[in-house]
Amino acid sequence: MKKKPNFSLPRRMAAKVLTLLGFSSSFVFMACYGVPPTEYRFEVFPGDLVLDADEGSEAELTVYTDGDWAATAVPSFVSLSDSSGAGPSVVTVRTTGDNHGSAPADSVIVLEADGERLEVPVAQNYK
Repeated sequence: MKKKPNFSLPRRMAAKVLTLLGFSSSFVFMACYGVPPTEYRFEVFPGDLVLDADEGSEAELTVYTDGDWAATAVPSFVSLSDSSGAGPSVVTVRTTGDNHGSAPADSVIVLEADGERLEVPVAQNYK
């Protein structure tokens, strides 16, 4: 059984700060989780995304894998900067419109690599 990283809020905040300071994704993962990302065949960080209600709201999703990966399902309220890649990648997730509804829009982004499938919950707040 693979050891899964603990995506707790303090670690996610630390990872965001280190990323903003320009550290590599491998360093950030190692610093926050104590193990190099190469020990994981296929992981994403963060484990879920919450975006603002406004069109163009963005968040970064880091994909850790040694091989090829692809987004096989993307909700209509977001777009991805890259829908596939090779090796570790940083993908920008962006809202495609304002959410004027009475509840958050929520769904999952489905990523696949080497026969594995990961679902990343994504939500867009409402105005």
